[in-house]
Amino acid sequence: MGNSVQTLSDKVSLIASPRTWVEGLAIEQLQKTAELPGMVRVVGMPDLHPGRGYPVGAAFLSLERFYPALVGNDIGCGMALWQCDLPLAKAKPDKLARRLGAVEGPLDESWHSLVAERKAALGISEHGYDSALGTIGGGNHFAEFQAVERLYQKDLLDPKQLLLLVHSGSRGLGQAVLQQHLAAFGHQGLIANTEETGLYLARHNQALRWAELNRELIARRFIDAIGSSGHCLLDVNHNLVSETGDGWLHRKGATPSTQGLVVIPGSRGDHSYLVRPTQSELGLYSLAHGAGRKWQRGDCKSRLSHKYRREDLLRTAFGSQVICNDKTLLFDEAPQAYKPCHTVIEALLDAGLVELVARLKPVLTFKTQGGGLLMHLLQLSAGQGPDECNRAVWLAARRLEAEARERGLTLAALRSVPGNVPQSLKSLLLAVQGEGAQAFCETWQGPMLWHCQSGLRPGHRRKNWYFSGQLFVAQEAVFDDAITFKATKAGGPGGQHVNKTESAIQATHRQSGIRVWVAGERSQHANKRLARALIAHKLAALAAAQQSAEEQACWQQHQALERGNPRRRFFGPDFVAR
Repeated sequence: MGNSVQTLSDKVSLIASPRTWVEGLAIEQLQKTAELPGMVRVVGMPDLHPGRGYPVGAAFLSLERFYPALVGNDIGCGMALWQCDLPLAKAKPDKLARRLGAVEGPLDESWHSLVAERKAALGISEHGYDSALGTIGGGNHFAEFQAVERLYQKDLLDPKQLLLLVHSGSRGLGQAVLQQHLAAFGHQGLIANTEETGLYLARHNQALRWAELNRELIARRFIDAIGSSGHCLLDVNHNLVSETGDGWLHRKGATPSTQGLVVIPGSRGDHSYLVRPTQSELGLYSLAHGAGRKWQRGDCKSRLSHKYRREDLLRTAFGSQVICNDKTLLFDEAPQAYKPCHTVIEALLDAGLVELVARLKPVLTFKTQGGGLLMHLLQLSAGQGPDECNRAVWLAARRLEAEARERGLTLAALRSVPGNVPQSLKSLLLAVQGEGAQAFCETWQGPMLWHCQSGLRPGHRRKNWYFSGQLFVAQEAVFDDAITFKATKAGGPGGQHVNKTESAIQATHRQSGIRVWVAGERSQHANKRLARALIAHKLAALAAAQQSAEEQACWQQHQALERGNPRRRFFGPDFVAR
């Protein structure tokens, strides 16, 4: 063992060589986490970097209680490596890219039977997030075709065949699980062997299985798109908590070393490494999960935009291609924003935690084709419920607005239907914009319950009032060529308040004749974006109207509203979440 294991205190150690750069804030977060009640050991990995209050790239061992907030909102995030039955000689980046035209958005009907079969096999009873299955998500998630550059151990990989590495997690489901916990307990830990612990672990374990299935479906979707077949070599989660003989082991951006081979990815312009763990207690039976960020996301564009054009970032030094039509994400995930992966691997080797199996290089990295063009529409509806349900929608809209503001998201109301009494809404259609919009919307998707004595009908015995949320995702690029835009002046009360610039937009979908008028924003660009979103929603509604009554009921909230198992619950006149 070399000098890559640093003891920072009696509870805290860091696996990092002198060549491994670790930000000071990450070490501060690591030491602060060690002070949590019941925490007995904390180990930072060489990819350690600051997170939102807690560090990423670390393992934590506690006694008698555990901390869901340490696991975070992307429960089950992890890596899956697949061997494709496609020779590298036929895997040219440009050719692969041309075949990936339909690998985003919800899976179509041809996948539904496989999804149902696999969910049953994995014991997944969660159904509210099926529309996100088979989708990568944003941030640092990706699907990357790779090639073996060097084999250190023979007969484990076919160096002549294409590989696919998938990095994704539980999408909005994990966010909902964490949010439910935080609403009830904040950042406090859960005491072992309590009812609350059992409820959290049940949902946590559902999210783990869901994330594993999500990666499987992403891999099958991509491999199917390139006309190949393949099989899974490994799938390992790196955000989870588990009970061990020594206590509760939390992993946040830390890969278990007890499940066989592990892949540790670099950035899209760097090598990834397939390693064999030694299952050492030194690292709390955990390893690094990647290269680790060097720069904060918000700093990347300002650091790089004056040096590189967008086109420069779509090719790497390996000659590999990058598909990412979100300009901000393209800069945020640039190779320069990450540590060199070989320094992470060197630290793990020096600490005696791994053996090298193979070094992999990127062929094509897929982030998103839609990029900033993805539009997220969220509809809240009381269905055919009474006035109290309409009041619930109004209260939910206020809470949703506050939660969106906390996450730096922007909302635009596209359409609202007022209720019959003050402070009530029959339905509300919102456009949600910003990083993490889909994951946020998914926490408001499905049936919801407001439990409260009626303030509209004193003495009324009923206290359960249902409403629901429906997420719709579309790509602007799909509609641009089919829409005619016309700029107009926004209306006003007259005098100095009249908008003298033509910022309002009238948009017409030529094929269907659907026409919308949007003036909610101050710029034409923003109003065009909302007009596209509204047309997309109307087209989906038109398609739903042409389906069978049974299919239509699944989509159209105003026709039927699901009861039974609410995704979220709110209580009292203050609409408190629990």
